[in-house]
Amino acid sequence: MKKKLPIVLLATSFMFTFVLGVSAQPVISNIKAQLNSALNIELNGKKHSLKDTNGSVLYPISYNGRTYLPLRSLGEALGVVVDYDNSTKTAIIGERKNETNLIKIKPASVESILLDVMTTIDSESLKYESDGAVMNFKNGIMYESTRGGWGFVRYNINKQYTKLLFSAWSKGSSKITISDTDSGIVLKTVNLNDEARENIKVDVSNVSSLKIYANGVKCAVADPVLK
Repeated sequence: MKKKLPIVLLATSFMFTFVLGVSAQPVISNIKAQLNSALNIELNGKKHSLKDTNGSVLYPISYNGRTYLPLRSLGEALGVVVDYDNSTKTAIIGERKNETNLIKIKPASVESILLDVMTTIDSESLKYESDGAVMNFKNGIMYESTRGGWGFVRYNINKQYTKLLFSAWSKGSSKITISDTDSGIVLKTVNLNDEARENIKVDVSNVSSLKIYANGVKCAVADPVLK
């Protein structure tokens, strides 16, 4: 009969937080625990070593009859975003509860040829009108040219998010491509005909650097948010 081994996830610290009493403030207490290098981890049928951001191996911790694994490293191995909000002392696993406005993040770089690319909070320039229908947007990325061209904006999002949501519209045929800058993998391609508009959702799990590329005459990535 196989013995079941209790597994608990934790951050990469040896400290644990205990809440003392209903109204007491949380405190950090020192404990005595052991690094368990003898414990092997099998992930989807293959042996797996959990590592930190520098590539150093992280061993499980044995404490009080339980085994603790580093949360961030395990999350990355499973393709689940893990982050930490120091202001609220909260470990965030997977999709965030609150949205982050992409336009409030400073672009890491902007490049273009024969195309003007700009991030804007000018709602008038982002207004979409077609067949009498009008849609207003608060902010976004505008791509505009008189002859057609290409350009992109790159953002460092540091593996902190799982989804990118935005509305895409075009005047004239355009193509918007969302990709992982580091790997070159295309996450989403949006082909827009003249006067077209679409609501777009992109999986950006485990993406450090996000590239939003467009070519055409005029198009917009409107009200982009990260979750």
